[in-house]
Amino acid sequence: MVSLCPLGEHIFHKTNGPCPALEWEKMGHSRCGLIHNPGRYAPTHYSESGKKALSEGAAFLVGANMGCDLLEEGELRPRGFLEKWFEYRRIYKVAIKKAKRVWKVE
Repeated sequence: MVSLCPLGEHIFHKTNGPCPALEWEKMGHSRCGLIHNPGRYAPTHYSESGKKALSEGAAFLVGANMGCDLLEEGELRPRGFLEKWFEYRRIYKVAIKKAKRVWKVE
């Protein structure tokens, strides 16, 4: 809601939020449109790689189900989050590298 993740910055060429791919569901819950509807937000990538590859790749790149890594100004990061994030990046190193190729992220 406040800023874009690195994948969002890459796709939308901006750093300030809200992210154009932030989708709202019932009950005020949000979800990442780059994961759930990549064709809507990245049609060229979609035509080259397809929904499955883009959705899976986006999920790895944003660390889906890890908890949000983007904080509002003044908000404290949950204890242990960075350690958990670095461990995630280590475990899924190969999948993340593949996801970067699919999304053409450097």
